Amino acid sequence: MLCSIGEDSTEEARSILTFLCLSSRPMRVRELIDVIAVDVDSGRFDAELKVASADDLLRICPGLIEMHEGTGYFKSYNENSIFIDRDCVRITHFSVQEFLLSTRITNGPARKCAISYARDDPQTGSACLIYLCNQDFWRSSLSPEFFQLYPFARFAASSWYKHRDPGVTETLSIFDAWSWKLLTDPASFELWLQVSNQDRYNGKLVDK
Repeated sequence: MLCSIGEDSTEEARSILTFLCLSSRPMRVRELIDVIAVDVDSGRFDAELKVASADDLLRICPGLIEMHEGTGYFKSYNENSIFIDRDCVRITHFSVQEFLLSTRITNGPARKCAISYARDDPQTGSACLIYLCNQDFWRSSLSPEFFQLYPFARFAASSWYKHRDPGVTETLSIFDAWSWKLLTDPASFELWLQVSNQDRYNGKLVDK
């Protein structure tokens, strides 16, 4: 199945599979659509790279992911809020995730999809930070429509710092550069705090 990923979809597929393997909670369709529009190498979020729908995600990762329909309750990182979701994505089977993270994959034809904590955990955090530092993002203000426009915001705000492991160093310098930008740029820092605080559920801007 991994070998069936098209050459022109490899990077998108790696982004999707990496986040599904390394994220601290289940991910949603709209979040993953924004994830693949983040280019860590160039350090930018390009909305034109977004795909149109869940069907596109399935096309990029044929047979590797599935949509989980039904109501899901996800606690936020601070365990103070619960939101309802009917649109989750998961890897089809744990054995696929196990293989993606194993050393066995690096010796076979599917090595292009290999996921390494040393390389990809800081990359995952960097993708969150790049999204949060995007100028269109930090120029926005919180409103009832904010999380519809930026569906990856809640995940990025509550998860980026979880991917800084001092023992993981391969791409840590990129992560540190972007975290420094977020924490020292007043506009980015202020919006990050606002989004993080909204995760404490005030009954007005809960993301549904």
